[in-house]
Amino acid sequence: MGKEFTAEEKRLRDIIIEWAKEKAAQGEIEFKECFCREKHISYRKKPEPPYHYVYEIGIDSEKNKLYLQLVFNYTGISDVTRKICDHIYNNYRYYPRKDDLTRDYRRVRYFDANIEKAEDKAAIEQKMEQLFSQMKEYETFIIYHLREKS
Repeated sequence: MGKEFTAEEKRLRDIIIEWAKEKAAQGEIEFKECFCREKHISYRKKPEPPYHYVYEIGIDSEKNKLYLQLVFNYTGISDVTRKICDHIYNNYRYYPRKDDLTRDYRRVRYFDANIEKAEDKAAIEQKMEQLFSQMKEYETFIIYHLREKS
């Protein structure tokens, strides 16, 4: 049985889903309604398999925050991909908590933005754009370091 959302959480979730649909329509991300889970709304940047990473957008109601995190999925990945993911995780991980390394996923990067109750749609979308921009900068940083290493 899933968590019952408050009216405010549902409103924020609807704004995030609409934001993701708009980004997908612009070709910036891959998003489908089936990517939505109880806690997270996920999207992908890479439109073809293998899907070894996703971006998860969520709402932390207790802390009044929106967040965007990068998550690696280790299920069924090649040894070469695992080595790259491990390198990024071990050297460029910026996440506030430790992962349970027995699970098939690793949380690599986390950005958040404070939100106020009943903040209007435009303000929420602006914060989503800020988080999206920060994640793109992190991607650029990682790509630079991976190319420098090779």
